[in-house]
Amino acid sequence: MTKVRALFEPMPLAEMREKKAKFTSVKQVIAATGVKISAPDIDKVIAGMPLLSAKTQEDIEKAKDLVQKEVQEVLIETGMEGIVIKADNIGSLEAMIKILKEKNAMIRNASIGNITKKDIADAESNFEKDPLNSAILGFNIKLPID
Repeated sequence: MTKVRALFEPMPLAEMREKKAKFTSVKQVIAATGVKISAPDIDKVIAGMPLLSAKTQEDIEKAKDLVQKEVQEVLIETGMEGIVIKADNIGSLEAMIKILKEKNAMIRNASIGNITKKDIADAESNFEKDPLNSAILGFNIKLPID
């Protein structure tokens, strides 16, 4: 949770990921709009997460519960056999899960973030039973150095 200081939209026909991109300050944005947000502790936010507005403490608690429910619908932790999926944002994770479920692939764990030693250990534990289920699929994430 944080307080938004400013919202910025890219200039028309501008690529917002470029460092030299020019932005215009706006008061509000609508869904599916590229937006740059200025706020304290913004580096702790995960890309693709729901963005909600709240004014009272009661609204803040409701918003937290709603976001938590949405995230829990996507994350998978079966503890059984299957592949491990990691992605940098919730939208990418949802897409990967959808594609794999359509192919009837078993998923052991699906979560947001970089690949960890635990993910590698989870994948390795499937190798003896079924080498095809000992895979880790990652989208736009980093591997551990060691």
